[in-house]
Amino acid sequence: MAADSTPKIEPAPIGFAHLAGEDRKYPPVISPEQLAQLLGRSRRTIYYWISQGRLNGAVRKRGKHFLILRDIALTLLFFGEPWNPAREPE
Repeated sequence: MAADSTPKIEPAPIGFAHLAGEDRKYPPVISPEQLAQLLGRSRRTIYYWISQGRLNGAVRKRGKHFLILRDIALTLLFFGEPWNPAREPE
């Protein structure tokens, strides 16, 4: 059989290609609301992921606010460990 010809995508290009020209709307440190907009998901889903530890390493809590490192969050979501698809909030 021929070798696998599927192109390998590195984490950095995925984050930067997706955000080309969007740095003003989605700065390097974003809120859960901005991450929800970026991914087309609900705020509730983002908070659920945070509570389940799915964004560990990308989220910091300062006071009552969550700060999310955009590129690390995207890398975790696209290249992190697979999740068991439990029923998540809509």
